[in-house]
Amino acid sequence: MRSGICGTGAIVTLLALLHGGTVAALETRQQCVIHPSMEIRLSSATVGLLTEVPVERGETVQEGQILARLESSVQEVELSMATLRAGSNIELEIARARAELTETRGARIEELFARQVATEAQYEELQAERRLVALETERAALEAEAALMERDRAERLLALRQIRSPINGIVVERMLSPGEFVHQDAPVLHLARIDPLHVEAYLPASMLNAVSVGTEATVFPQEPVGGAYQAVVVVVDQVVDAASSTFGIRLALPNPDTKISAGLRCEVAFASDG
Repeated sequence: MRSGICGTGAIVTLLALLHGGTVAALETRQQCVIHPSMEIRLSSATVGLLTEVPVERGETVQEGQILARLESSVQEVELSMATLRAGSNIELEIARARAELTETRGARIEELFARQVATEAQYEELQAERRLVALETERAALEAEAALMERDRAERLLALRQIRSPINGIVVERMLSPGEFVHQDAPVLHLARIDPLHVEAYLPASMLNAVSVGTEATVFPQEPVGGAYQAVVVVVDQVVDAASSTFGIRLALPNPDTKISAGLRCEVAFASDG
């Protein structure tokens, strides 16, 4: 049985009995519950010793914000070394200088060979040297490219030692503290996105054709929040629960000022012209 937000016993209130006593509209209210639109138990992509968790429960966090750091002195040194290698083109410059020298010497030998002063063996040696120099230059260029890739790899490995927020939200709970060991199955933080919020409700099967994705509704959170807030249906279950004769819906409720708290019970109203 669906408890808490079952749609049985809907409350029907008269909105207007004006203009000659005719009913202008009826408002049908159903019970609902407000939830975060997303909850994440944030873990680390790698194992290590936790050195910093600069956020506490209840704090607001932004997408991309660093929420925790693992011990990373080795990775920092490796990045420094990779950056140094990537910034040096000495081997490539040496290979290019050798290639220029070989071409200058080769031009003289080719001239002498054409005048039959240089021997055929000297000419063949020149061609072999040219091939070797070209290969050395190509190898130096590949090593320079590999150094850049190694620097990129070192940067990525260091980034894995930082845990960043994937959402804009709040910290619900901090599970681990600095000095504790982190592994992939040990969440460090519990985050929740509360803008927008999700409103979950179960409606009687008789409303199945009256509600669809995009239908607007009014949400009335319980006190102390109170008030009335506009929301829109984003999910409509296509399977009716036979036991309760209800089906589930989800509404997106904007909450830009985070005034509405997740976890509250509420009522949701769908207006219909009469």
